[in-house]
Amino acid sequence: MNFKKIINDKALICIFVALAASTLMLGSTLFLLDISRSSDDELRKFRIAKLTEPTAVSTIIIGDSSAGAALNSSLFSKLSDRSTKNLSLTVDDGIVGSYLMLEKALAVHPEIETVIIMQTADVWRKHFSSEAYFELTRRPDFWPGQTRFSSSTSLIDFMAYATDLHRPLRVINYAAKKVFNPQWRISVDPELEQVTQLPETFAGGQLQVEPSFRLSRTMEPVQISSFKMIDQLCARRSLRCVFLFGPIHEAVIKNSPAELAEIIHNVTEIAKHIKVIQTVLLLKNEQVGDTINHVLPAYKDKITEKIYRIIENDLASTDRK
Repeated sequence: MNFKKIINDKALICIFVALAASTLMLGSTLFLLDISRSSDDELRKFRIAKLTEPTAVSTIIIGDSSAGAALNSSLFSKLSDRSTKNLSLTVDDGIVGSYLMLEKALAVHPEIETVIIMQTADVWRKHFSSEAYFELTRRPDFWPGQTRFSSSTSLIDFMAYATDLHRPLRVINYAAKKVFNPQWRISVDPELEQVTQLPETFAGGQLQVEPSFRLSRTMEPVQISSFKMIDQLCARRSLRCVFLFGPIHEAVIKNSPAELAEIIHNVTEIAKHIKVIQTVLLLKNEQVGDTINHVLPAYKDKITEKIYRIIENDLASTDRK
């Protein structure tokens, strides 16, 4: 028997196990410390930090990056004469993310009276993201009897996510981008209160809407159920809740008028308490930033004022059902 070979094999196995265990521990430590792996992480932390500010809040804006790019909360506060905070996330967080942010906001600011929900028309086709869920909740779903959103939010799923072997690599990759690539150095612009847009834009001519690009008619069950949960929470807390579709490149709507009409109809049918605004603000090419639903920063104040005028009467209404 070759004892030397056996000892070497055992040593290799021990080294492998030690490396795997160290990587798992490093991944879980990075998760517990909430070290950013992307601009989405930084945006989430930026929004949550806004909730800890001591000022009273009358209005919150939840939704995806179409709301982050379109609505200046300071200007909206002045126009509406109500203290407003923009808590919008990204389209990958979906309407689940909007619901979770609403829960967080109400826990810290029970004085909130008005909720503006702005989601891009493209959000309804998105599948559930367990990553977005765990990053927002920082825990598994212990909802009595059943999970609220998906079966992939159990304790086992949470443990697998928190100890993800890829997390250290993503942290290192993101940190390197911020050091060596100037466009990543300011991930969240504190003045614009949004993720810094990339330099390639529709307005600049680097991006174009493909002639074949259309909105999807697909409405994922998890997005519908999350919207219903927001609707029910609005009713339960007697909140004034208004839903808008985020501004979008006019060429997309020109390509898919029937799809948009169907989405608007379906969302209006689902809402029982939420006021659904059926007007969709169309953006000219020179107003569009780095995605079809991102307002170019130079137009943000102008679009904020337009949106305010669209919902001004709904915000003034005393009827919260």
